[in-house]
Amino acid sequence: MAYRSSYRSVGQATSVLQCVREVAYLKNTLRYQVGAGELAFGSNRPYAAIQHFGGVIDVAARSQQNYFRQGSNGEVGNRFVRKRSSNFAQWASMGAYKIRIPSRPWLGTSEVDDSELQMIALRYLSRALYGEPT
Repeated sequence: MAYRSSYRSVGQATSVLQCVREVAYLKNTLRYQVGAGELAFGSNRPYAAIQHFGGVIDVAARSQQNYFRQGSNGEVGNRFVRKRSSNFAQWASMGAYKIRIPSRPWLGTSEVDDSELQMIALRYLSRALYGEPT
């Protein structure tokens, strides 16, 4: 018999993998914009900042109608179905709540990267000013 993970451990592993995939996806969305005397560098995705810095999302209270299928014996199923497939509907309300997203820094440089970036900038400026490679 093969080893089978519990539902909880599978769910936790899935959320960690999803997090890693999102960060990898963000690394593929890096953009830059050069202006007069400035360089803007980052991602154009709206959730990139909250992934990097963390934060709190306030979710407002809401109500919605949920649709189920009721069997011929009168028992209501425990799975949601589309409105057109349902024969039983029930309103559900949820209070306001907060989602806390921890900081997951994905954009930045190390000391080694800083040194390399400075060397690249110096070479560029040297070529631009003096027309000779260094």
